[in-house]
Amino acid sequence: MLVIGSLAAAYHYRDQLAGRAINTKDADIVIRPAGAVRECREIAMRLLSNGWTHRENCVPQPSPGSSDAHHVIRLCPPSGTSYFLEFLGFPDAGQTEAKLMIPSELDDGWYVLPTFRFLRLVAHHECTSQGGIRYAVPSMMALSNLLAHRTLGTHRVSEPIGGERVLRSAKDLGRVLALARLATRAEVAAWSLVWEEALFACHPHADAVALAQQVGVGLRALVSDRDALEEARHTADFGLLGGFGVTTEVLHGIAAQVLADAIDPLAERVRSRTSTSP
Repeated sequence: MLVIGSLAAAYHYRDQLAGRAINTKDADIVIRPAGAVRECREIAMRLLSNGWTHRENCVPQPSPGSSDAHHVIRLCPPSGTSYFLEFLGFPDAGQTEAKLMIPSELDDGWYVLPTFRFLRLVAHHECTSQGGIRYAVPSMMALSNLLAHRTLGTHRVSEPIGGERVLRSAKDLGRVLALARLATRAEVAAWSLVWEEALFACHPHADAVALAQQVGVGLRALVSDRDALEEARHTADFGLLGGFGVTTEVLHGIAAQVLADAIDPLAERVRSRTSTSP
């Protein structure tokens, strides 16, 4: 089980965020290895036996085959419904689809495990908390989000964030900028090295080369779209950067830094790597 998303980021940057509240409605966990349907069932059933409950709109189906988001396994803790745990699948090395819905059966029926192609990257260089919980590091979550949103698209989040149903791409690319804001500039500059390593470890050579050239496409589109950048600011302000007073101009500057210090060096390094290959 690997924790990703805002909770992983908040733990990693706990010193920078000391004394601040982090708004989140869900805790995302990735169940491994790829195809770990049995492990998913065991974890979910153990939680249910310990007093966890299905989220209100999390409903089973009598047979497998659904791809509806309402059939994702989402469980609320015994303490209440202020947040929920969302189960995600770990992608197979050969997955080329942006998202697959893997059937998963619990005692009351069938659910699905959303399995996103680029989540394979978040397991690279994972860390372990003092309490023994494994979590994804910011650099890998940033790379996964950058590759997942190489276009802005039109898809919006299913539930409002701070009262607004923002573009999914703006939310996730805004998370990249929030992670960069919490990191030092030297840390962001080091991202390109681990990104290169992860791309070639997780993808076939030709795919890794192509993806390295596309990492910044979505981010450039975001900063060129005033409305989308404002939505990114809104989600960052409501989440990891609450209380930092971040403006769209600040986010624009952070994006320029990420492009110059991490994304462009990655593309150049991979071009040099391939041009010198026999």
